[in-house]
Amino acid sequence: MNFRTSAVRTPITQLKRLCIITMLTAIASTTSGQIGDVDPSFDTDGVLNLPDGSGAEYINAIDHAANGDLVITGTDWDVVANTYYVGGIPVWRRASNGSAVSSWGTNGFTYIDLPDGREEGQKIIAQPDGKVLIGGVRWTADSSQLMFVRLLSNGALDPSFGTGGHTLITGSPALVPLFIGGIPALKGIADLHLNSDGSYTAVGTTAAQGGFNVTLGFVLRLTSTGAIDGSFGANGLFLHGSGDNETFRDAEFYADGSILCGGAHNGSDNSWVKVTAGGSVDMTFGTAGVQVTPTSTTRGITSFVRDANGDLYANCSSSVFTEKRLVKFDQNGQVVAGYGTGGEVAFGSLDQRVEMDAQQRVVVWGRQSDNTLFIAQYSTSTGTELDYWPFYPGSYNVPGDQYRILAYDEDSNGNYVIGGQGFVPGFSYNAWSARVSGNGGNGFTDLTGTARVSAFPNPTAERITLRAEATGQHAYRLVIKDLAGRSVLAADRFTFTDQGTIVLDLHDLPQGSYGLHISEGDLTTFLRFVKY
Repeated sequence: MNFRTSAVRTPITQLKRLCIITMLTAIASTTSGQIGDVDPSFDTDGVLNLPDGSGAEYINAIDHAANGDLVITGTDWDVVANTYYVGGIPVWRRASNGSAVSSWGTNGFTYIDLPDGREEGQKIIAQPDGKVLIGGVRWTADSSQLMFVRLLSNGALDPSFGTGGHTLITGSPALVPLFIGGIPALKGIADLHLNSDGSYTAVGTTAAQGGFNVTLGFVLRLTSTGAIDGSFGANGLFLHGSGDNETFRDAEFYADGSILCGGAHNGSDNSWVKVTAGGSVDMTFGTAGVQVTPTSTTRGITSFVRDANGDLYANCSSSVFTEKRLVKFDQNGQVVAGYGTGGEVAFGSLDQRVEMDAQQRVVVWGRQSDNTLFIAQYSTSTGTELDYWPFYPGSYNVPGDQYRILAYDEDSNGNYVIGGQGFVPGFSYNAWSARVSGNGGNGFTDLTGTARVSAFPNPTAERITLRAEATGQHAYRLVIKDLAGRSVLAADRFTFTDQGTIVLDLHDLPQGSYGLHISEGDLTTFLRFVKY
């Protein structure tokens, strides 16, 4: 079914009066149990802002502790002063309701900043014993290293780990290139795993010192005390690649200790590499442990997950800059042609990652090509979209290309906790986190048909006109939501004029940015507008 607008003849003045009466009635936040509903019990309004005082931080990773606490990490960078090699790793600990855990650091916050460098936390593990491990990278003006930090249950550095609580992996080629700019590092640690014996496995992409053209995929193992495990691979390392660009962007860890790494071969083909528990190529997988799976539409794996049957669902870069692909592979790295269309589901998306939730639904989240943040669920069997929700991360300016969802974790109740960066006045970043329900279904399908709705003027002071293709006679439901995802205005039934327009009076609506949802049955289209 496509979204279609009505051609019923209704005088604009009468329709406007109806909308004023019907719409300008504040309603409670939407019913819980639907994907994308912001949980108002999390912090004060469902969205948690996490500044450390500098106003230039963002979140890269989230994990849930055994008691339900959230441990969150990322990076801090002075984007205004462009101090490339100044900044550290912020680590927050929050209770399940979003409040600061007072026993952790200073009011729930710990900051790790080594002298003469900049550090970035890329992955985090909340261990069963209460300790927290962070994996990331460190830059100085003339060097770069992989970095691991372990914290005690109170947020202090663990002196039994590495040197004073941290381990730096130095020496070519186990390095990342020099830091450039203030975006999250594309190289470094892509996944981090706590093994059953207390050791750690890290997977990612690296290059020789100062190397920007040739990259290597790596798997690295540390002992429980933070030393390189020399019994793994070659002196603790497995490296993949030589003259070609090879990347490891994500990994799955198997019960037998083996690791499946997904990434790109030569910057273009989807590439899988299976590594044994001992750090050698698993020759039983693919061709001598490697499976290169080129397609005409994809240019490498950026993240992937495995379902209960062992099949793989990968987010892949596309040959089109403004598009990503969700591709299903079998456990041997071959495309499953019956999934979606030819094994693929296309997205008009710039930034995107994929996860598997506890109900075995594929969860895709990221940033659409129009800069709208989103979360969506997909079937593992057909690739059918089950649910979709556009999302705003808090009381910021109009979302733009500086907004990202960078982190995801699922709690024990099936809720999704996400986090990332937002752009705020003063040209600085601010970390945020939010909890949304992953249960139920709201029917907010991301329509891909030809029907579109536009809004003008946008921004607007008091009135806005909606214009759509008038191809049928239907009544629609309209909901306006604020940046936290809360419904503030609604109309149960409305129709467009025969010119395909409707005028909404927004006089009583506070200034700010809003999402507008227009529904026909179980299908909804979405746009955003600003009232000033």
